[in-house]
Amino acid sequence: MLHKVSEVYAGRAGVSIRQQAFVIYTWQTGKETDMREASIMHTVAFCDLDGMRAVYHTNYIKWFDLARTELYRQAGFHQEKWEEGGVLLPLVVCNCEYLEGAVFGDELKVTARAAEVKRKVITLEYEIENTATGRIICKGLTKQVCCDENNKSFVLEERYPELVKNLLE
Repeated sequence: MLHKVSEVYAGRAGVSIRQQAFVIYTWQTGKETDMREASIMHTVAFCDLDGMRAVYHTNYIKWFDLARTELYRQAGFHQEKWEEGGVLLPLVVCNCEYLEGAVFGDELKVTARAAEVKRKVITLEYEIENTATGRIICKGLTKQVCCDENNKSFVLEERYPELVKNLLE
């Protein structure tokens, strides 16, 4: 089942209709782990490019965020649920390894995979694949710490055991 990101994320800040992205429900096991993964599709738009007509480097991080948001949504935790519970998930580590560039019109598959859920830290891995070539053009990793509105960290499994279970399925 495919949904346009503009439909799934209607009215939410930071998601452009122009991104022509589609959500792919992957609920499959990862290649190197049995944790959950989710993917989005993105067509590189003109606004994604830098002066050299290649994708501007920070856009890859933005696409990681879109895939991460979809992963959490599929695991049953919409942004609204985080906000209602006073949960903050600041990034404490963000790594992006650029293997090949992308240009206008490229169709990209951005995948977020739960790599580790350990007490107060969620570690996710990312891959961006050029669907025309089948090549991985970018890999990344983020770590988020579970905090409340007062920036006090907490053990995720104690407050949200269903999220941990859903990410580990």
